[in-house]
Parts: sequence; C-alpha cells; structure tokens
Amino acid sequence: MSQVADDDVVTNTSNNPHLRDIVAQRLASPRRRALLKGSAGAAALAFVGAPLTLAGCGGDDDPAPAPAPAPARPAALGFTAVPKSVADTVTVANGYTYSVLYRLGDPIAASVPEYRNDGTDSAASFAWRAGDHHDAIAYYGLGSDGKYSATNSSRGLLVMNHEAITPMFLHPNGPTVVGSGAAAQRTVPEEVLREYYVHGISVIEVEKNASGAWSYKKNSLYNRRIHTLTECVLSGPAAGTHYMVTKYSPNGTRTRGTVNNCAHGVTPWHTYIGCEENWAGYFRRIAATDNPNRSAKEITALNRYGIAGNGRELWATVTPDTPDD
Repeated sequence: MSQVADDDVVTNTSNNPHLRDIVAQRLASPRRRALLKGSAGAAALAFVGAPLTLAGCGGDDDPAPAPAPAPARPAALGFTAVPKSVADTVTVANGYTYSVLYRLGDPIAASVPEYRNDGTDSAASFAWRAGDHHDAIAYYGLGSDGKYSATNSSRGLLVMNHEAITPMFLHPNGPTVVGSGAAAQRTVPEEVLREYYVHGISVIEVEKNASGAWSYKKNSLYNRRIHTLTECVLSGPAAGTHYMVTKYSPNGTRTRGTVNNCAHGVTPWHTYIGCEENWAGYFRRIAATDNPNRSAKEITALNRYGIAGNGRELWATVTPDTPDD
C-alpha cells in the first residue's frame, strides 16, 4: 500500500505575506486597474480566489462604471438526478450513456500486447501503456493533413495527466515492503520501475466513427508517453549552469521525468503544460544524515518544501539492479 501522506500539511512556516494578501492589497490601491488590464490580471485573480469587481481600463483614477446586471440563470438541464449509491459501477442519468475509451494499461503501440491486468505486465512495457489515475485532459483536433485543427471534433489528440497510482492493483500481491515506519523498505526493483512508468502524461490519437462511438488508435504515430524516467533537454538561461547539475546530468543540460501531474494548461499556441503537485512527497531525505552536508539556506529551503522521510512510495529505499543508477 502507499505510505500515508497528507498533502495539505503546511510546511512553509515563513512570515512572508500570502499571494492572496498581496493581491488584496493591490486591489485596494487607487491604481488597481493596472493589474486588471488584459486577461492575465483576471486570470491571476481567479487563481488566488480574490473577490473583485472588474472595472474598465480607462484612466487610473476614473470612477468605476456601474456593474452590469447579473445574467439570468440558465434553464434547468432537464434530467432526473442520479440517486446516491455505493455500487461499484458507473451510473449516469436516464437518457445518457457512457463508454470506456482509455484504461490503465491499454497499449499505445502495435508491438505492445494487451494488458493482462494481473500485475505481471513488465515495467518497461508501461512506457507504451496508459498510466494510472487519469487527471487533467485536453483535446486537440487533427485535420486530414495531420496538423492541428480547431474545428475538427471527430479526430484529434487527447492529452492527459496520470497523477498517482493504486499500488495494490499494479503488482501480483501489491507492493513488496519489508519493515514498517521509518524502517520500511521496498525490495523489488521491478515493482518500483513499474510505478515510475505508470505516472506521467499520455498523448493518444482518438477518433469518432460514423455511429458516434469513440476509440483510440493503438498504432498511431502520434501516440507517446512522458513518464518519471523520460529524458528531457533543458533550455533557457539556467541550462548548463551549476544550478542544474545533478548526478544524472553532470553538465546540467538534461533532466528526466515528471511525477504527480495534476492540473494542466493549454497555451495560446496549442501546446500542453502538465503541472506537478506535491512532488516533494516522492523524494527521500533523512535529515539526520543529510543536514550535515547542507548549508543553512539549503536546509531552510528543503524544510519549506517538506522534503523529509522515506517518500510516500518508498521508491528511494529499493536497492537497484544497476548499482550506478
């Protein structure tokens, strides 16, 4: 089973003002409308949950115009609500249907066999299988030329996060863990590798047939997975500097992987941003042995992020098959 982890524990004990407090103070200023010019300001306010009345973008000291009347409430959707239930099934309202499109373990390459779903599928095969805990999803229409089409709603790329895992379903008998508490340790490298691959992001081609049924294209050239071990090339001013140097990339030009992807974003130029959350819980750091190697500033930062203990899935406690890895 996964280690118990409370993602809502506050580890930032600084007295710095909260972003919400800064925005509230800015809105109280006579020049508050400078923040609201353009959509970015409105998006920022929605992000922090600050109450506001959007004003016009004229002179900074102009009186705000009277607010527009509230829009009429939409008519009822007109279906009977689904009753409460504890049944282990998907239930939809009368007149609606559902179908399964893309499940944990589904192969996304012609060479990958169908998912056995008994915990015996190889870890490496998950580099070309659906991950677990489907999360944020975006759809990109594809035209007949294979390029992005904003108007095609019958063929496109579905991009989604795989935020987390249910380990008991990924291995024949659940994860192998010896010991308990601070002494708990994973002992089967293949299990940990499987969990690495199951996290991340999927990109799959989907299409709707003449009868309206959706399916994904198993052998599409567009299909791909980005997972915890996917190598990434760093760019920008920090690339190649000492800030990016790791054991994996001594020259600071590469990194790998993404984990615990939750929210997402779609840019104006139609790319996908997979956003991580609670990433600190995946790392192992034993303060008693690590702190002597750290500066006071580093210790403060690590504590503020909440990087401590063996990690929620105990990944770093396993002895790898390859000693250098």
